[in-house]
Amino acid sequence: MTRKAVPATIGARGFDTITAIGPAQASRLKSAGYDFAVRYLGSLSDMEVKTLNEAGIAVMGVTYGGAFDGAAAVVSAREKAKLPPGTSLWLDLEGQDRHRTGADITTAANAWYDVVAAAGYLPGLYVGSGCVLDAGGLYRLKFTRYWRSCSLVPKPACGWSHVQLYPPNQIVAGVQIDIDIIESDYRGRLPNWCVSA
Repeated sequence: MTRKAVPATIGARGFDTITAIGPAQASRLKSAGYDFAVRYLGSLSDMEVKTLNEAGIAVMGVTYGGAFDGAAAVVSAREKAKLPPGTSLWLDLEGQDRHRTGADITTAANAWYDVVAAAGYLPGLYVGSGCVLDAGGLYRLKFTRYWRSCSLVPKPACGWSHVQLYPPNQIVAGVQIDIDIIESDYRGRLPNWCVSA
């Protein structure tokens, strides 16, 4: 089967997790009503994407918090996970208040965006606690897709296309997950996810 990136479905329920998902878990998560997964680049493999897609679960990728290496994200997405061009890859800004200034974040995030976009992927921004930037700073970045964490975080003027629900760290089908919902932002924009064609 081939893979393609397509716009996510408004209202779709999914999850993000650090846990690699096997066939039995994927089947149980799909039966529990989850239609997409966001998994961490570097640990997401081609086989896991295949497993999730075969269970009817679409896939997107996310960096670990503060991993601003766009080239590494692209290599992980393209070569290890074999995600097709157009798939949303999310940059995780959580916890950067201890490490960087707003100017540092802006420069690093926009550089990450440029590399990921040039490789044909759709860059998105996960706005977690301690992201440093205020609403205006977030909106002035090059990103056009924003994912709200379950924390209290500033909201860019365009709104969210992906929302993480509270409380975090739910156990579903034996897997610790955060639960997510797809929305369109105020401009009607959606993330793209990977499915099998």
